Amino acid sequence: MTAPAPGAADVMRLLTAAEAVAAIAADLAVRLEGAAVPGDIAARAAAVAALAAPGLSDAPEPQQRATLGAIRALLRQAGDLVSAPTRPAGWSYDDPTLLDEQGRASRAFGPILAAQLARLGPPPRGHRHVLDVGTGAGHLALGLAEALPDAHVTGIDVWPPALACAHANVARAGLGHRVTIAARDAATLDERERYDLAWVPGPFLPAATLAPILDGTRAALVPGGVVCFGLYAGPDDPLADAVIALRTARSGGLPMIAADAIAWIAGAGFRDVHEVPRTWALPLRLIAGRR
Repeated sequence: MTAPAPGAADVMRLLTAAEAVAAIAADLAVRLEGAAVPGDIAARAAAVAALAAPGLSDAPEPQQRATLGAIRALLRQAGDLVSAPTRPAGWSYDDPTLLDEQGRASRAFGPILAAQLARLGPPPRGHRHVLDVGTGAGHLALGLAEALPDAHVTGIDVWPPALACAHANVARAGLGHRVTIAARDAATLDERERYDLAWVPGPFLPAATLAPILDGTRAALVPGGVVCFGLYAGPDDPLADAVIALRTARSGGLPMIAADAIAWIAGAGFRDVHEVPRTWALPLRLIAGRR
């Protein structure tokens, strides 16, 4: 019998892992959404999920929903890399389902960012203003509004298909009085001393826009306001790092590690720039700084 080609066994293990992740998504869809997965398939997907991710069924529901959104978004992007490897770098997806699921995974970030804002103490104006750069489908803006019931959140983006999703999601949530979605380029932000906190999504920002976005964000923050710069997180191994760098490059962003982000943010004039210790399971690394 011919021995497997070098690397073939590794590929097969990865394909098994990919199918296991798909089974986890199917199991979550049954439990969270009541998906009508045929009985035998549902049972077998549940068995795979129990082996691959023991304990996930006991996680808080928001974390389960964020996990389901992340699986759907990342597997769709992975499928796009298989079918369209020649796609130019940049966030040019117009599939409403992909846009919505990509954003849905970020909704659970709201409480994490709200915790950074809480360190500022009581709001001097009686309420907070929060800026969500690159709001996409608006889910993070909604998560922030839910975590900060006294805040008004402004989500900005330049991609029309994402903005359409965001407007629909805000209307569906009934939060239009506290969440504003606007077509605005963060690289030309001209507001001054308005926001208490600003979220900046590192993986989606091209190198050429990083400096103007950070400069504009700093000017838009009130003195002492907080910038939260997000990076993808994953297991601490070379393969995960390489996959994250690939995902970031395909999204049009500049692949970087935490030290790179800290240097960019400090270079824009922020102080007390540091990586926030991770106390959450979500795939997010958070770099914070203050004006």
